[in-house]
Amino acid sequence: MWSSGSFSTLSGLGGSTAAAYAVSGDGAVILGSARNAANQWEAVRWVGGSTTDLGFVNGGTLSHGYGLNSDGSVAVGHALDGAASRYAPLVWTTGGATALTDVRGSFSWANAISTDGSTIVGTTGGAGGGRVAAYWDRATGSLHDLGDLPGGSVAGAGWDVSGDGSVMVGRGHSGAGYQPFIWTATLGMRELSDYLTNDQAMNLTGWVLSEVVAVSDDGNTLVGNGSYQGTQQSWVVTLNAAPVPEPESYAMLLAGLGVLGAVARRRRGQAAA
Repeated sequence: MWSSGSFSTLSGLGGSTAAAYAVSGDGAVILGSARNAANQWEAVRWVGGSTTDLGFVNGGTLSHGYGLNSDGSVAVGHALDGAASRYAPLVWTTGGATALTDVRGSFSWANAISTDGSTIVGTTGGAGGGRVAAYWDRATGSLHDLGDLPGGSVAGAGWDVSGDGSVMVGRGHSGAGYQPFIWTATLGMRELSDYLTNDQAMNLTGWVLSEVVAVSDDGNTLVGNGSYQGTQQSWVVTLNAAPVPEPESYAMLLAGLGVLGAVARRRRGQAAA
């Protein structure tokens, strides 16, 4: 953990490994996973220097924590649901850990929750096989399939969601392979480069956007990884609601220094239990 110009370590659960993945809006709550004394991965919260395990679901033996709402009162991730014998999205509140039940297939997970706590984004099984990006309405637990990009296999995942749940980003699979996407109720799922070029009138010459890993609370700023003229770069893009003739007046890509690498590595690692 980094705070006030210095780093400090977070205590674990008695095992050899721990990892932090999310922090609340005020920085008071940190969420992640740690191996316990039995060497099982378990979702964990760190608050004020104390460590609390979030437990397992229905006799399962694995859980991971990946996303927090604004005040840290709701955590999401994935867990082995012992009763259903499948991996399911984990939702934790002060009342304890539960698994979402409106899922498809044997492996579903949640990556993020909107800051208002209403919308959970992640992945579940496709109607005809594979995996698709999806979101769940937290109030009802109902599943909403975001579909996938055209031309490829069914292999998608939602990585992040805006503060009110209206904008989602993630990865889909098209005829060109894995591609980042943006989704809204109006747009549906759009391959990100196509959306930026054709809807936002941006000039992406020299850029290859390989993944989008986060979206701001207002849904107007996206960050990710890719390459510019063959050199690996992180990127930030700012959107406008209405494109105008001169893209330079409202949209800009900024080359980064790989600061998003840790987030990207975490996202890629979630396919493994």
